[in-house]
Amino acid sequence: LEPEPGVRRLSLLRRDSAWGVASELAVDVGGSGLEPWLIGRGVDRFVRSLRAATAVIAPSTFTLDAAARLLGDRSKLRLIPHGTAMSAASAGTHRTGPFLVLGDDRPRKNRQSVRTAHALAAQRCPGLPGLRFVGPPDDYVTEDEKERLLRECCAVVQCSLFEGFGMPVLEALAHGAPVVCSDIAPFREIA
Repeated sequence: LEPEPGVRRLSLLRRDSAWGVASELAVDVGGSGLEPWLIGRGVDRFVRSLRAATAVIAPSTFTLDAAARLLGDRSKLRLIPHGTAMSAASAGTHRTGPFLVLGDDRPRKNRQSVRTAHALAAQRCPGLPGLRFVGPPDDYVTEDEKERLLRECCAVVQCSLFEGFGMPVLEALAHGAPVVCSDIAPFREIA
């Protein structure tokens, strides 16, 4: 995405930023109102950068609303959702792969709950497909391998506690994969 003619693209953390990108901004965590990664990492500097930007891009309505709460103004905010290429795979494709979990292992990704739920379900349903985590620190794959996994998996599982967008959900849907996801605002916008 290129900025409008005559607008410079600069680093988000510079005071003279022309464009800023707000992703995974703010949620109510323990009453703080901020996502944990933002706490103690220069919140004031981050907010100043957003205020200094000519425009701020948000990938979801959820993130746009969070930025509006931080800024107290919606006039410079722009909703531009992420995109992904559609796959030739159709929703009717027979899927024989595992349940696929894409992303890293930060606590907000809720991997332990997914492991626990899968283990409980496997006790009741011995033929249940396996569970595969792709992403740091468990398993790094190439883009081609990820595409293959998305085409073959029985479903993509994304049970995050919060997200700014949810690219794995969008990628799963683009590949015709069923999605099991948590009921959070960004996922509701996509799925």
